[in-house]
Amino acid sequence: MTLAKHDSYDIVVVGTGAAGTAASLKAAQHGASVLLLEKGRHTGGSSNYTEGLFAIDSYLQKAQNINVSATDVLKEEVDYSKYRADSRIWRRYLDDSANTVQWLKDQGVEYEGVQAMGAGEATCIFIKEWAKPSYMTLYNHKHKSWGSNY
Repeated sequence: MTLAKHDSYDIVVVGTGAAGTAASLKAAQHGASVLLLEKGRHTGGSSNYTEGLFAIDSYLQKAQNINVSATDVLKEEVDYSKYRADSRIWRRYLDDSANTVQWLKDQGVEYEGVQAMGAGEATCIFIKEWAKPSYMTLYNHKHKSWGSNY
């Protein structure tokens, strides 16, 4: 894609990893004209190597009667970091994690299920066909359907 000097966008997002792509997709959903830039040869960043995502209290966990306490997870993370972790950021992350799983599902991401990692709680939500960056393909499709430049 070639950009002309006079091209104008409401939002320019630099980086096509999970965060940049999700932010640009959300902005496009809200009607913004978005330009998503990537300096590398491939889109997706380290998201191309992701097996799944962390969540508590998601619809998948509820369906399997998996109950993980946000307070317990927060305490574990703060203790593990020797109190260097910002508990306010962690609390927000924990409180929004189920919404993130649902939002991705609403965008077309399919999940395989929930699993505990190591000795931890069942908080890992696996994305179907994780070896293929299927959700990045989904993002590409969504951006094009809204006329975003990607």
